[in-house]
Amino acid sequence: MRFRLCFWLILILPLTGQSQVVINEIMYHTEHSSQEWVELYNAAEDTINLQNWSIADANFSPKRIISTAFFVPPGSYLTLVRDQAAFETQFPQSDSLWVLEPEDALPALNNSGDVIVLYDAELTPVDSVEFSASWGGDRGISLERIAPQNPSIDPQNWGSCLDPNGGTPTRKNSISIQSIDLAVFDENIRFEPAIPRESTSYVTIYALVYNVGLMDASGFRVIVRDSTQQTLLHEFVQETPLAPGDFIEVMTVYADFRRGDQVIEVIIDFDTDQNPQNNRAQQLLHVSPDAGAVVINEIMYAPHPDEPEWVELFNRTLQPVNLRYWYIADAQREVVLTDVSRVIPAQGYVVLVDDLPTFSAVYPQLDTAFVWQPPEGLPTLNNSGDRLVLSDRRVVRMDSVQFTANWGGQDGISLERINPDAAATDSTNWGDCLYPEGATPLAPNSILAKPVDLAVLTLTIDPDEPQAGDDLTLTATLQNLGRTEVLNFGVRFEELTTGEVIADITVTTPVPPNGAIQDISTTYPNAPAGDYQFQARIDLGSDENPANDAATATVRVGNPPIDLKLNEIYYEDDPEWIELYNAGEAAINLSHWMLADADSTLYAIPEDVPLVEAMGFLIVTENRDQFLTRFPAASCPIIQMERFPTLNKTEDEVRLLDPYLMEVDRAVYRVDDPAHSGNSLERRSPTADPSNPANWVTSVALDGATPCAENSVFTEVIPEKAVLSVSPNPFSPDGDGQDDVTFLTLSLPVNLVDLTIDIYDVQGRLVRQLVNEKRVQANKYPQQWDGRDDQGDPLSIGIYIIFFEAINWQEGIHLKGKATVVLAKNL
Repeated sequence: MRFRLCFWLILILPLTGQSQVVINEIMYHTEHSSQEWVELYNAAEDTINLQNWSIADANFSPKRIISTAFFVPPGSYLTLVRDQAAFETQFPQSDSLWVLEPEDALPALNNSGDVIVLYDAELTPVDSVEFSASWGGDRGISLERIAPQNPSIDPQNWGSCLDPNGGTPTRKNSISIQSIDLAVFDENIRFEPAIPRESTSYVTIYALVYNVGLMDASGFRVIVRDSTQQTLLHEFVQETPLAPGDFIEVMTVYADFRRGDQVIEVIIDFDTDQNPQNNRAQQLLHVSPDAGAVVINEIMYAPHPDEPEWVELFNRTLQPVNLRYWYIADAQREVVLTDVSRVIPAQGYVVLVDDLPTFSAVYPQLDTAFVWQPPEGLPTLNNSGDRLVLSDRRVVRMDSVQFTANWGGQDGISLERINPDAAATDSTNWGDCLYPEGATPLAPNSILAKPVDLAVLTLTIDPDEPQAGDDLTLTATLQNLGRTEVLNFGVRFEELTTGEVIADITVTTPVPPNGAIQDISTTYPNAPAGDYQFQARIDLGSDENPANDAATATVRVGNPPIDLKLNEIYYEDDPEWIELYNAGEAAINLSHWMLADADSTLYAIPEDVPLVEAMGFLIVTENRDQFLTRFPAASCPIIQMERFPTLNKTEDEVRLLDPYLMEVDRAVYRVDDPAHSGNSLERRSPTADPSNPANWVTSVALDGATPCAENSVFTEVIPEKAVLSVSPNPFSPDGDGQDDVTFLTLSLPVNLVDLTIDIYDVQGRLVRQLVNEKRVQANKYPQQWDGRDDQGDPLSIGIYIIFFEAINWQEGIHLKGKATVVLAKNL
């Protein structure tokens, strides 16, 4: 026990003696223990005799190496093997003079790590190392010492052999510091950008070349190449000496790379390099396709019961894409598409399913080579809508869509993408599958946009309510619904009623694909009054969807503003008639005009009707002869209509329409006092609202009407309140024939009232009652006063006050007012 403890204490202390033979290389992890070996190196300045030296492992049981004299010169190697024959089979190039099978057999070494102790003839420890698998050396590759002069117990002084043979027995270690040794390492090759895409203009490649030797190095060549494409990218010769421990950075630009994986290799060409194993390094340059190269194309998220959900991908590009380690995610979970190399063909499809057997049973005709079940399954999609994100192996978003149920795709019908080149986030770019099967997996979508499809969305006309003589601007809004750019096409504008071609326009400006909009306009000058139907049509021979190549629009061009009024209405029998008044400054042709009453029946005015002159009148009636018998003095044109509206005697409306059925004027009347039957209804004011019944009053003319003349109730403006005016004021009722009476004029804003007018002196005494609750028309009601009281006696000079009260009981209107008048005498 004391013996073992003694050796253990020795092992945990570093050996700093300068004898010295060191443990230099260990082959401990082999297929068979017979292939294990340990290499010694004489780092001393003298030859060492190994007679009766021994070696031990963690069991601390020394094994004699040789019992006879065996001399190892300075700087020489000796390999101790368990089975010399097995060793020579594995390393036939080794110098057999320096390969020795110990007399007591080499201790068996553990693959996970072990302890090795070297003793001299007096069993004094010469060198020791306690190593583990983490230091290096694995599966037929030796564990090499970097520097003999550095501590054996330092794990940084050890590493895996870099020699292609897996070990360097009887010769210098592959990782030993050489006198002349240039090195380049994989991790010192980098790219900018680190994640280039297919559309990236160029990638800058950087590499570091180190002098890890003990002497200056110059005249070496550095080569940068794409070993995948066998392309030389850069060649550089370093003429200036590179000192030990220094490095140079080599930079080159790579523009002609391809999508996918390129192996970029950096090679040092240096004939005198003593360690060529570290003269070559490489790094994988992965060029991802551009975003949108592969898109989400069709989604079955609400299948029939017992049928699977699935998502179809489409490769928009002309090159295949490897989808290994790509990802798809919904709002809850992300899964890898495939963990092996699998390719979606150029312009091809792949369907991702959660249950491949069930899918194949539903779609037995499909090629299952392009139907993939992700290793972790497909995310479960919500029937109300969900979010899908497709990412490449660098987790860079390739495509995404957040759909809802109102986009389409319900009850076993898939949600299809219309245009794979247009945005997935646009709800108008998706819709229900139209085929009876309800879906199109691994095939073009039923609603797929055509390669060439230019459409006329709308045709608009400005102004939208034109008048005769206006210039009409016709604008065709075109949209490229196809997947390719279009240019050099024609747009024809024509008027369909006459067949007139308005313009043939050649468009040379390109219209981009995927929904781009372009407006094309032309002018239809000086449009006459009438109805028009315009059309804009595309002339593009390659268009694959002619159904949307044209659009039409209609417009009615009206006459200029016409100041023609419904002025007087006679609704009694024998005969009924209507008077029109031209308040404008130009004559008006009434050919093809219409009348209508409350039931909207149209009644045509004859075509040969004479013009209505400016400030002139025209009568339309059901019987011209009867009209002239009743009003022989009427002096304006009198037109008999073939059909005449039947006018109601209590209330009705009359509408005047131009040839395009645009309403020019409207009269709404209500008769409140049947006692005035037999008289016409006259318009009070041509400027007031004709649809206001207060604007229509029973005529007070002696003949009961004023055809072809100014209305008896005419006033420029209907007052908003009751107004009493007195003229002359003062007046002198002295019998001299001058200002003997004064006239009272009462203007009222209602049709019919019960009127009272009383006159008081300044002491407030009633002296005269001119009107006592008399039913009168609400126009300028005239009344005169001769300066006498109710008994007929002349009143004295002075100031008198006139009060009036007007009541319309039916409409609940009660109006009051007063005015003063001066009664005077001539001096």
